[in-house]
Amino acid sequence: MPTALTGPDGIAEVIDVQTTTDGDAVAVWYSRVAATRQQELRVAVRPAASAEWGTAHVLATLPEGRESVSLVPSPDGSVAVAWVHAQRGSSVLRTATLAQGATTWSAPTDIATAPYISSLAFAGGPSGKSVAVWRQFVGHEALLFVSERPGPDGAWSEPAVVVAEDASWPQASVAADGTVTVAWADTAAEGMTVYTTTKTADAAEWSAPVLVSDLYGGGAPLLSQGPDGTAVLAWVGHKWEDDGSDIDVVSAVKASGSSEWGAPHSIQSDSFSQLRAPLIGPDGDVTLVWIDFQETLGLRTAGRTAATGVWTEVRTLSSGYVSEEFDAKIGADGTAQVGWVQKSETGGEDPAFHTAARVDGVWTEKTQLSETSSEYTVGVVAVGPDGDATAVWAQDDRLWSSATGTASPSPEA
Repeated sequence: MPTALTGPDGIAEVIDVQTTTDGDAVAVWYSRVAATRQQELRVAVRPAASAEWGTAHVLATLPEGRESVSLVPSPDGSVAVAWVHAQRGSSVLRTATLAQGATTWSAPTDIATAPYISSLAFAGGPSGKSVAVWRQFVGHEALLFVSERPGPDGAWSEPAVVVAEDASWPQASVAADGTVTVAWADTAAEGMTVYTTTKTADAAEWSAPVLVSDLYGGGAPLLSQGPDGTAVLAWVGHKWEDDGSDIDVVSAVKASGSSEWGAPHSIQSDSFSQLRAPLIGPDGDVTLVWIDFQETLGLRTAGRTAATGVWTEVRTLSSGYVSEEFDAKIGADGTAQVGWVQKSETGGEDPAFHTAARVDGVWTEKTQLSETSSEYTVGVVAVGPDGDATAVWAQDDRLWSSATGTASPSPEA
């Protein structure tokens, strides 16, 4: 049964929920306290197999303007939050860490300060290495900067330019051997093209940029790194023809052990689309989840089997009018969870939060988690190492939570 994660004394906006390697769920959200009008960045932890969330911790008190926030679990059991503290005329990129088994978050560490920082990409890898990539203006150009940390106890490197030309929508991943990959869209080229660069663990320099796609206008590429070393890029592209344009869901795969990206593959055509980061299973199988407009905004999915390299037919998870706010995650055992908002099926005209899961290769029917509908509803999901799931959603200015694999207490009023 859903339980309240926040009280009725403020306005909460969910950002993300993740699960650590120990099975602890960690949620991060914005909270505006009604009495003071202050805006706070808060986190809370629900221990593995427990249905009770711990007391919320305030990571930062933010000004009115706010920028990127990223929540990343690490293989060592720790979890880190990175955020941009934006003030008038200055931005500070900060991070805080909760070590495995700890109950107290570390003091915030400043990674970079600049007049304006945006588009944060934050990632970690099995070796414990972390990387932060962000967009920062130098003169009239928006360049990509990077900082790396070798492990949870290490220091962040001095910010350095990784892409010395105008670039947008950075993404980052860290492989098991410590190799870092950065992807971005080149906004200087007509139609936007997708590039990547890499740096191995023992290298001092980044590789020359690799053009992944010059056939599609690749806005906002999304990058994921699988546990077996498979890397996947996905984006929504525009293919221009003499008789008009197609809008495609496109993906490119770099197989484990390979240094070359495969040819971009169009998975779905002729539709407006909204994507989430590719989901990569333990054997390198890939799952994409997106929203497109066929007859209505529906939720779709397709998968690629690593052994054959063949994509499945597109499957519709929900043909109801789905909100563009949705989430998709995958667990270490290959269990996938998707959470989205659509019109309530239990009464009322307002939307409600729904989920569906793929367990042992089979998708379940959608389930409505929120007991009532609300004009404003948005939610996120997480999957633990054993496939157990956690969902957190905002409804009527409060956060609610539900989970599998726990003994649920009585719902709060």
